[in-house]
Amino acid sequence: MSGRKFSIMSCNKFEDDSWDRLSSSDVRMVLMAVFHSRQNNPIGIFCYPEEIWSRQARVTLDSLRVAIIELEAANLLEYDHQDKSVRVAGWFLNKPPSNPKEASGIISIFREKMDLPPMMVRQIAEFCAVLAVKLKRWSEKESKDFQALVVRLKVFMLEVDEDTEYGLSNCIEEQLTQLPKSYQNAMKSLGFKYALPYPDAALSNNLQPSQNKPLDTVSKQREEKKEKESNKKEKPDTSANHSQLGAPMISQNSGTMKAPSSVTKGSRLAKLAKGDVERHSR
Repeated sequence: MSGRKFSIMSCNKFEDDSWDRLSSSDVRMVLMAVFHSRQNNPIGIFCYPEEIWSRQARVTLDSLRVAIIELEAANLLEYDHQDKSVRVAGWFLNKPPSNPKEASGIISIFREKMDLPPMMVRQIAEFCAVLAVKLKRWSEKESKDFQALVVRLKVFMLEVDEDTEYGLSNCIEEQLTQLPKSYQNAMKSLGFKYALPYPDAALSNNLQPSQNKPLDTVSKQREEKKEKESNKKEKPDTSANHSQLGAPMISQNSGTMKAPSSVTKGSRLAKLAKGDVERHSR
């Protein structure tokens, strides 16, 4: 795969308000470097040391660090200075998977990279949210690849939610506050038809998009459900349960919602990754 590039910045980006609001050409070059770097990969989260980044963006290290602060404040990217990893927000909105096989391959890469920082969970949440619309379209053909993807996605989402202590559910809800209504409708449709374990809010008719909703905010409906179920069980149940409407959802009955934690190489996902990637590469 050497030399392969994953350049996906759409020309529409240059007409976007977020692009116009950036303070200088240096900041724009820093953002463009992330999209077009050879260090990049199909999931839009990768190791990007500042020395390489500044050289590819043609800016000084000081200018790069100032630009990173501005881009993070604009919710265009995240950067982990300790692990030197960058996440491009909106990566899958720019270029979602074009077919079920490509989507399955992205799941394989996520599993292989699950030892990266917690921001990985937010990228998986964006992938799941964007994939909902694509799955709704692909469902019209009901191909073998589509059926295999649905099964695989279901297992993947449940495992990530368990290994991150319900972090994926929270991140998907955060995505829903920033996406058009069509994404929410697609999630509801898939949740009922294919029993995909989207969180409660994805299947709620009362979800109201809000740009100011914090990441750790949960719906009133979820809080009531969580409190009720926590009284019945002392330990969180990670299996999918059913709502009153009969749709399976990711379990949310832990006593306290925690921020997404890193998934280490010793997790169930990491143990499955090697065999999963080998099967996908055949």
